[in-house]
Amino acid sequence: MRQRLGVLCLITLLSGCAVKWYKPGATQSEFEYDKAQCTAEAYQQFAVANVSNTIGQATTTPILTTCQSSYGGSYGTTNCTTTGGQYHPAPTITYDANTGGRGAAFKACMYGRGYTTEAPAAIPPTAASSPQSTENYPPIDTTSARNKTVATPAKPPITEFVAVGGCEKLEIGGKNIAKQCGKSLRRTIYPNGWSAFRIGINDGQTMLFSTRPEVTLSPESAGLDVETLGFDGGKGEGVSFLQASGQCQILQVKGGKRLTCQMRAEKDLRGPIAFSFQFKEWAPDK
Repeated sequence: MRQRLGVLCLITLLSGCAVKWYKPGATQSEFEYDKAQCTAEAYQQFAVANVSNTIGQATTTPILTTCQSSYGGSYGTTNCTTTGGQYHPAPTITYDANTGGRGAAFKACMYGRGYTTEAPAAIPPTAASSPQSTENYPPIDTTSARNKTVATPAKPPITEFVAVGGCEKLEIGGKNIAKQCGKSLRRTIYPNGWSAFRIGINDGQTMLFSTRPEVTLSPESAGLDVETLGFDGGKGEGVSFLQASGQCQILQVKGGKRLTCQMRAEKDLRGPIAFSFQFKEWAPDK
């Protein structure tokens, strides 16, 4: 039987760019359903939050007074003109502070439903393939809509874990702020293995990063590739997730485990980030 492969394109306001999603066997209607569900979930988690920010400083044009004197008759006269002194307020921009977080939530939801943005290897044509085309279009369903029952896709399970321990290192741009770390590291694992980590950093701030599926390196360690990185300032502005690169490792150590990460977000002036957190064990987050 020829393998069916759905290649589905989405231009989304959540991320602002064109994205191609791939899922074996997916139809366009299934994709539209999943897209709608994930969009609703993303907006539920990250509602529109318009924020106005000031750029630069207010200015006042220089004040200049010029005078001209004239003499005639019994008395001379002086005429002065003053220019400038106009006040110009600092420019402001208004934007949706939750755009980044909403885009990341949408992406995580689509991953959780079995989609990926990585194009699969090409499927070689078979004897059963049509000689007129090598595209793997799904067959046309001729079942009458009146007699057809459409099953609602079940929502895949998502597991939440928490690890209680302490930061050994949180170095951002060469500055170690491990003492400002929280004691709880939270991890969300989606059905396809994609993970999201988050940890509090002083005054309500949070560092969040996501990784691709865990790969077992040895009985004592596992590795993960970092995909996105973001910070929540804790003031309601939301999270702006940036594409990131780097690796994390989960090591078996005396008394428990240690998560170590070396990562860096693209277009971020904070510089490289080194993170190390030691804990006893992952526990279900209830």
